[in-house]
Parts: sequence; structure tokens; C-alpha cells
Amino acid sequence: MRFVLVLALVVFCLGCLDDDGSADGDIDEVYYENLGTGTMTLLMLGDSRIQMGSWGSHLPYAIINYGRYGATTQGVINRIPRALDTFVCDAVVLHVGANDAAEGHTISLVKNLWIIYRALFASGHPVYVIEVSHSSYDGVNIMFDAINELHRKLCRSFGFTFVEVPDLLDNDGMLKPECTIDGIHWSDAACERVARRLQHAIEHPGMPFP
Repeated sequence: MRFVLVLALVVFCLGCLDDDGSADGDIDEVYYENLGTGTMTLLMLGDSRIQMGSWGSHLPYAIINYGRYGATTQGVINRIPRALDTFVCDAVVLHVGANDAAEGHTISLVKNLWIIYRALFASGHPVYVIEVSHSSYDGVNIMFDAINELHRKLCRSFGFTFVEVPDLLDNDGMLKPECTIDGIHWSDAACERVARRLQHAIEHPGMPFP
């Protein structure tokens, strides 16, 4: 019963809205930061952890934030063609899978991630996949671990860069209080730490984070 209650709370916090990619209001809501001033342009795809971040405040790049609250892998699949056709970018950043886990889409998740990786590989852009960091809830963290292992394997297969963010977690593997606003979503302090690791991966490929 406790697990069911926790999972229900996680689903609510993640904003697991219907994300079938149809033109339902905010599907095309895009946030731009540092346009015309950054040394390169990042197209950021994914869920609310992407959408809610003020990435331009922490990265010296132009940002096209195409994250969406409640996004699943299916929603990202549906938006990739539009994103790549509409925006000019130098690299793509991806964070996806948390909402699939919360909704129990484990079977479709594997297939959908393969489709996403193939589409991004075909674009020819460098791709940086941000780890689906743990939450403050044990139940979903186990699922997030499985998703991250799948991301790691796909990154190796497609030559993408997997960006780990261990400094968001405490000694028990939970999101640190200063790194979350509700146990799931990242705080600005967390986004700053993620941005540091992302920038290092971009500017020092193959080098361990100091």
C-alpha cells in the first residue's frame, strides 16, 4: 500500500499528462535563452526537468528549451521531426524516461528509446543524454536505475555522451533537499550542477569530471 501511495504521488509530481504529441495547447511552447550570444546552440528535449530549468543562466550557450511537462518517450518521438526541422542547433541534449517509469510504460519504453536514438543519430548532431537522476522516493529510483542502464548501453551503441549527475544525491541515493523543489523536480541549484557536468562533457569530451 505504501508503494502504491508513493507511486501515485510521484505520478502527480511528474505531471504525467497525456503526451501523445497531438497539438494540445502547450505542445509547441518553446523557451529561448541567450540567443545570438552563445558560442553554440543547444536543442534541449525531454520532460519537465528540462522545461523548468533556467539553463541559459548556467550555460554559456544559446538554449532552445523544447522540454514539456509530463513528456514521455512517445511525446519526444512525436516532437523530434518538428524540432529538427524548425530549429538550427549545434548539439542536442536529452532527458527522458522518468514519466514512462511512473506510468508503467516499461515495454514501450525500450522500443521508444531505440526510435529516439536512431532519429537523433540520423540528424548528425552530437547528442548528450542527461542521467534520469534519483528522486526522493525509493520505489521509482529502482526503475530510474534500469532506465539509466538502458541509456548507457544505447549511448555506447550510438556514440552519444551519457552525462551522469551523482552530486545531486545524498549518501542514501536520494535527491539532496537543496536539489529538489518537491522530491522529483530539480531546483535551480540542481540545474546548476547538471549544467556544470554538461558543459564539461561538451568542452572536454572523454575527460572525467574533476
